[in-house]
Amino acid sequence: MLAAAARAGAAAGQPAPAPRSGGGDRGAAHKLALPPKATRAQAGTAAPAAEFADERGAKQTLAAYRGRPVLVNLWATWCVPCIAELPTLDRLQARTGKRLKVLAISQDLGGWRDIRRFAKPGLFPALDFRSDKDTNFAVALKAAGLPMTVLYDANGRELWRVNGSVEWDKLPDSAFGL
Repeated sequence: MLAAAARAGAAAGQPAPAPRSGGGDRGAAHKLALPPKATRAQAGTAAPAAEFADERGAKQTLAAYRGRPVLVNLWATWCVPCIAELPTLDRLQARTGKRLKVLAISQDLGGWRDIRRFAKPGLFPALDFRSDKDTNFAVALKAAGLPMTVLYDANGRELWRVNGSVEWDKLPDSAFGL
């Protein structure tokens, strides 16, 4: 029944309703205004422990960001839809400040060499880039393609995910549990 409602809503251009089960912070999940194309099929799943790297090469996991919601965007310099949505992610991070952490995790096999060639200083001033050149993080997320974006709550539990590009800065704060 929920699937039928989601299809009907999608056909009418409306976001799909949040499911009534699936773990996580149920109260927060029901307040979300889901983005277009969002799925909650993995809602409540813990963030993967797979590592990604900052610009200095230091390994990190999403556990380092617990305490506030984190929007993880998997992208690559060769992915046209990814490049198109990066400015919207940058504007979203600027608008939400410390209330939401936006991480753009590159899937480029050249790692930081490729990221630096593309993301020149000042091009995306609010956005934090990371590298997953071994694609271990993407594999742990079971990414089906790029771009892919996943929202985690402050406790590191998945709220929703989107395959494909979105104009992130056009969504209300409630889409991010804020």
